[in-house]
Amino acid sequence: MNIQIAKAIFLLTISLLLCQDIAAQIDTGETKVRNIIATTPVNRNTVINGLAIGLIARSWQSDYFLEINGVNIDVLPLGAFAGFLAVFGTIFAPLNMKKDDDILYSFSDKSDIETIISGFSFSVGGLLRNIHCSGVGVNGVVSFAESGSGVEITGLMNLHYDFEGVMFAGLRNKSTKCSGVQIGLINTCREGNVVQIGLINRINKRVIPFVNFQFKKKVKRLKDS
Repeated sequence: MNIQIAKAIFLLTISLLLCQDIAAQIDTGETKVRNIIATTPVNRNTVINGLAIGLIARSWQSDYFLEINGVNIDVLPLGAFAGFLAVFGTIFAPLNMKKDDDILYSFSDKSDIETIISGFSFSVGGLLRNIHCSGVGVNGVVSFAESGSGVEITGLMNLHYDFEGVMFAGLRNKSTKCSGVQIGLINTCREGNVVQIGLINRINKRVIPFVNFQFKKKVKRLKDS
């Protein structure tokens, strides 16, 4: 009986991963709307209202967009490799804020965003670039999301261009613009209204251990551009 139950669970899992969606589907020609549950990645412009589950929260091609309103759950197998790079970069340049170093996550046009997640996101590996995540994000290893707002909890490192809210990281938080709180072993931020709590904290050129903060005129947010 136990073997039969295990087989049934296995077949159900495979069916969920292979199916395009469950429940109502609306095709507008340019954008497909999937309700209740759907798998990722997608192969065209897609809006998922409900649960998105799969390998990675994005489309197969960079010229398509994905919008998730609800819950995102993904694996991101590259998360372990990205985590290695995060640790390596932190060891050799823990406080580096040079412009050339920011090329990984700096951009000037919100049209670069390919995936928008609103609600709750859980990623075993973490989130890649060109993603905006608002709400609560939990990442096992890293988060390279371009921008975000709300609460983010990540095992090793958060690396953002623009973030508003509270971010936690086991090793390092790094952002160009930040309004809120950074909590981690090492925290770096170029500009914004921010409080940093950690062993080493840097805001622009000022480096202070344990607690650092800056309050100034509100910077222009990515979502307002």
